Amino acid sequence: MPLFNSKKVHARKPITFATAALLTPEDIFNPENSIIKMKLTDQELHFKNGIWTPETEALGEKYRETEQLREYCEAVEEENNLLKMRLEVLLDMITETTLQKNSMTQELIALRSDVKNSIKPRKP
Repeated sequence: MPLFNSKKVHARKPITFATAALLTPEDIFNPENSIIKMKLTDQELHFKNGIWTPETEALGEKYRETEQLREYCEAVEEENNLLKMRLEVLLDMITETTLQKNSMTQELIALRSDVKNSIKPRKP
């Protein structure tokens, strides 16, 4: 009993592209033909705008709900970022106002001491 089979393997039949030859340029560039469709068991998916979207009702509803929640989450994150920026601006304004108050207080103390030093009591 030989270890390797000595039978000759027949050459494979070349693949024909008959369906591609039948397509016209209008068929190739038709937007409806550019959508990639895939069916796995009972699920049908379409590739649109770089995203796989389910076309069956049960999955489609969950997908739409997920997309709505994702959009809501993005909107809340944007609002949160805006509120953080406002908080930073308000803190900067409070810091600036506090610095101005402190400098004015020091200036007032200096002026009061100058006034006290310049007004000397008269000796009778």
